[in-house]
Amino acid sequence: DHCNSDGVYQRIMHRISLLTNSTISHLESMEFIQFSSNTHRQTTTYQHNFEMNSLWKPAGPRVLTLFVFLSDTTSEGGGGELGFPRLDWLRIRPKKGMVVLWPNVRNDNILESDPSTAFEHLPLKKGGGSVMGAYVHVRLHNWTDASLRGCA
Repeated sequence: DHCNSDGVYQRIMHRISLLTNSTISHLESMEFIQFSSNTHRQTTTYQHNFEMNSLWKPAGPRVLTLFVFLSDTTSEGGGGELGFPRLDWLRIRPKKGMVVLWPNVRNDNILESDPSTAFEHLPLKKGGGSVMGAYVHVRLHNWTDASLRGCA
């Protein structure tokens, strides 16, 4: 993967590893997304980054999710928030450079999903522009090695 040899990418991943108190080998590769008011769906679906099928894999479950907003919405009330419906509808408005970090597992059992951290990307309103972001998921064990062996 050519990103892994890029110096800027490596510095970002190093900072994320410091923030999450993990090693870089436990971080999945960065995943970029973009939503626009013209193309983003008008309904949303709840998501959760805990994957039941990853419990048996060498890298283990995704224990943390980090999302970085790479842009603002172009107008106040433009939508595009990151919403947590089971946390009293906590909504985080897109702001360039803002980082949101949340657990996917329970404190008392890291092999069990924390249902309160289900989330959704709320739709952008007309004229809301676009929202860009990047995900990084932190695994319980070495993800890089498992990925290279084809069993992540």
